[in-house]
Amino acid sequence: MMPAASTTTRIGISPNVAKGERARREQARRTFIKFCTYVDPRYETPAHIQLVAEKLQLVAKFIESGGKEGISRLMIELPPRHGKSELASRKFPGWLLGRRPDTRIILASYGADLASGHSRAVRDLVMSTRYQALFGGLSSQDEPVVLSSDSRSVAKWDLAAPHRGGMIAAGAGGGLTGHGADLLVLDDLLRTGKKARASRGGSSSTTGTSPALTPAWSRLGP
Repeated sequence: MMPAASTTTRIGISPNVAKGERARREQARRTFIKFCTYVDPRYETPAHIQLVAEKLQLVAKFIESGGKEGISRLMIELPPRHGKSELASRKFPGWLLGRRPDTRIILASYGADLASGHSRAVRDLVMSTRYQALFGGLSSQDEPVVLSSDSRSVAKWDLAAPHRGGMIAAGAGGGLTGHGADLLVLDDLLRTGKKARASRGGSSSTTGTSPALTPAWSRLGP
């Protein structure tokens, strides 16, 4: 009996399609909002999301320029369910790590579970196929951005060498001793409703000396 002849399936990509894909990848590396729609084709970008994305890009510029340009601190105030956490706590850290893989990031929230959830989303993003096509093993980068093989925790993970970047997630007020950050993301540090009012002792505002803020602010580099 003669063995069946093997067959090879080839998928052809036209030069124009390949050129367009290269252009989209370059735009995604360069522009934050383009990154958002590249890694998540269903991501919607209404006017308020575009505005916040522009400001976050200026935060990245501040870090990348060593404080010479851009925005050093940004406060985002939007109603619930308007996409601020998805943009600022999940997609932005991933994009910044791709552009500057030595960046150390701390993400703090009122509870460790919420912070870890955001950290998990960033880690999953870094491991995704579309992200890897931009910055990782599927890209043309000389030193691909990939997750360290021993980074199993969602609360604390690192990029693989030679990069020194990574993320630490913690509830407000804990778990940050001994860790520094280039980017500090504070997302929902205070619970809403009655629990929030109780935690603030009846105060209607928070300041830089708030017990929830002090441990996090002290971790931020110059």
